[in-house]
Amino acid sequence: MGTKGWKLSKETKQRMSVAQKGHKGIKHTPEAKEKIRKAQLGKIYSPETIKRISEAKIQEEAGYGAIHDWVRRWKGTPNICESCGAKDRYMNWANIDHQYKRILDDYIRLCVPCHRKFDLNK
Repeated sequence: MGTKGWKLSKETKQRMSVAQKGHKGIKHTPEAKEKIRKAQLGKIYSPETIKRISEAKIQEEAGYGAIHDWVRRWKGTPNICESCGAKDRYMNWANIDHQYKRILDDYIRLCVPCHRKFDLNK
């Protein structure tokens, strides 16, 4: 409340206590809850919807990090390099055509050394 270092009187403490009573959050009416529920419908996407959206224009607006997060969310964390077969190295998802589109089949698992070689040979 920003009272650090201040000496508050009993009267001030009492007024602050009264002012804070009843601030437990908003209590929505059943009508308001229904309106909120209807507004949220369709905002949780099914896998089919995500694939459809991934082909849409919105995919072109996503950044490098967002697209890699998307790949990791759908394909998981890579654990075996598809080039050298290493298991004990840090792995990345590498984009095959370097266009960074939301096409899951356009990403392969590579360890960091193989990923560097792959990117240098584009």
